[in-house]
Amino acid sequence: MEIHTNGDDCLIPDNRKRDTAFMRRVLAANLLSIRKVRNMSQEGMEEATGVSTNEIGKIEREETSAGLDTITALALGLGLEVKQLLDLDMDAAAVSLNRNGGSE
Repeated sequence: MEIHTNGDDCLIPDNRKRDTAFMRRVLAANLLSIRKVRNMSQEGMEEATGVSTNEIGKIEREETSAGLDTITALALGLGLEVKQLLDLDMDAAAVSLNRNGGSE
């Protein structure tokens, strides 16, 4: 297994780098799906979450790794739980109808 550093002298196994890229993809897809199902613009999402449209766009285009504070702000602003934004099998329509993040 190859080992890479993240610039802070922290060793990251090669397969973990792939896992983080995959989770960026999951978050991007889920965020975009929720926004589209709710017919919400990036500006509307910014108003709801306090996360800038610039940051939302970068997340949706997988250009950045969102930090925990950003993911939490997105979830709270959208009435979701953090785990829903990172769910591999998220159903955007069901999440959209259930804005409090609880079970239906």
